[in-house]
Amino acid sequence: MQKSLRELYDCLYSQLIGLNPTFKQVVDEHPNKIMWIISDKIDTVRSEMNLLSIRFLNNHSKSFVSMKLLDDQYLTDQLSLDSLKKFYYRLDMIIQKLEDEKKL
Repeated sequence: MQKSLRELYDCLYSQLIGLNPTFKQVVDEHPNKIMWIISDKIDTVRSEMNLLSIRFLNNHSKSFVSMKLLDDQYLTDQLSLDSLKKFYYRLDMIIQKLEDEKKL
């Protein structure tokens, strides 16, 4: 599921970047309306991806994949500090001792 959401996200993001020259136009102009619609879709897809990641973190807390998910800024920016700590301390002790996770 994550892969298909990632592909959709990448496609929408590419479309948004393709409209970049229109950023300076008036918001009511057609290209800008499209840009905001695509931007909203990106936000929705990103939220779904974050929910999948959180579900994975809850179900597979000792996995190395969980460590990588906790290194995803898009996800961690949406988590409260308490939630981030909860997921971190549920990681396997071996993973917690890795240098990258110490930075987290």
